[in-house]
Amino acid sequence: MSALTVRLPDEKHARLKALAKSRGTPLNRLIDEMTTLMLAEFDAETRFRIRAARGAGKIPRGLALLKKRPAENHRDECVNRDQRRITSTNWRNNSLLRSFKKRMLYEQAA
Repeated sequence: MSALTVRLPDEKHARLKALAKSRGTPLNRLIDEMTTLMLAEFDAETRFRIRAARGAGKIPRGLALLKKRPAENHRDECVNRDQRRITSTNWRNNSLLRSFKKRMLYEQAA
């Protein structure tokens, strides 16, 4: 781990300290989380640019591939996939709700 000195205006420093305090986290951790998010965003943008460059000039070929596939089958597959996702999400939400209710009942009994 390395140390980094950052010069900030006093007002910005005070606002960051207040933000960290409101989240119940040390200022160092807040800065670490912010830099992690920024790096993840940068990595995602870099991956996107690399993929975009790899596909540059291939638009006609891609459109031709899309024309080969029947549109109805693709739509049906998307609907089925979305239904599975919704079902999975509902199950997960119901499972979370059940565990929350159990916890509440346990706390009331105690």
